[in-house]
Amino acid sequence: MPSTTTLVVTGASGKQGSALISSILSRPSTENQIHIRAIVRNSRNDRCKALLQKTRSSTNTSLTFFEADFSDRGSLEPIFKGASALYLNTSPTFKDAQEEVKHAKNILAAADASVTIQHIMYASVVAVDDPNIWSRLGGTAPWAPEDTGPDTSIPTPDYRPGSCYVCDPMDETCRLGLQGYFSAKYTIEPLVQEWGNASPSRSWAILRPSWFMSDFLGSEAEYHWPELSSQKTLKTARSPTDEMMLVAPSDIGLIASKIFLDAQPAQWNGQIINIGSQALTMDDIAAALGHNFRVEYIPRDEAVQEVKGGNMLREVQAWCIPRQACFDLTSLEEMFGVELMSFDKFVQQARD
Repeated sequence: MPSTTTLVVTGASGKQGSALISSILSRPSTENQIHIRAIVRNSRNDRCKALLQKTRSSTNTSLTFFEADFSDRGSLEPIFKGASALYLNTSPTFKDAQEEVKHAKNILAAADASVTIQHIMYASVVAVDDPNIWSRLGGTAPWAPEDTGPDTSIPTPDYRPGSCYVCDPMDETCRLGLQGYFSAKYTIEPLVQEWGNASPSRSWAILRPSWFMSDFLGSEAEYHWPELSSQKTLKTARSPTDEMMLVAPSDIGLIASKIFLDAQPAQWNGQIINIGSQALTMDDIAAALGHNFRVEYIPRDEAVQEVKGGNMLREVQAWCIPRQACFDLTSLEEMFGVELMSFDKFVQQARD
């Protein structure tokens, strides 16, 4: 008998949310009906328009965009009413780590109020539960190994106005950095588990993706690697031997869609899944970008001083622990019946 799935996707115009929707819209048509309710800040942006265009070739999937405020639970509840599943994807505010947590709580409360939502998948981040994540540049972990949650007594680094590249240079409240980013994700994960464990009919799964391949191309690269477009240089606080585990956003969307649609989500209940496809050094990445690209390594002492001075760009670059140890790529491909994308292939597709 044909089935109907009504899926709410938060952060639907972001890289992960849009990749999930795109993956669903690319699936062969079946008798099963899929209704996607996509929550965005601005439904008139180019990514939303592209997704709507893609629905024209799908006979069994509908897509409706909703503009809502995660700070306002009342604006969310009508969207969640009657839905069956939720893809929870929240964004850091880079001002207050607790704001992202509040957004997640409101979303979970709206899902609870709907009564009909039984399955939640949360998009977290790789290595969020590793207490050594700050050790490379002498930082302090936002939680202690024996704790069950973040240690709010530990202050965030002093990100001075103008030093936080994703914020307004004049905004003196810009003090989040990676400590707050990981602390928020770490706090939200058990909230999702608690929601899913509240009833035998509910299920939860957590995806922990690694570094996005898309961060090395186009407008995303301008944020993470300012010298890349003008000088074809990856200026980095990493060492030549450090490897980054990379993943294509499309692979995140593909795996999420398979969990929601190819099997009963309950079969994945309680699963925490690290997603990555290839571990590369910075030199490997430069080579894949083209023969004219090179890497400039910042001396450790200089990187430490820049991080201590509040340069979040350097802190992001310095965030490199042996994350590839979290992944069994062969097992991941076999588990979902997919071939994960290499960085070479991603670059080629993006340029084509």
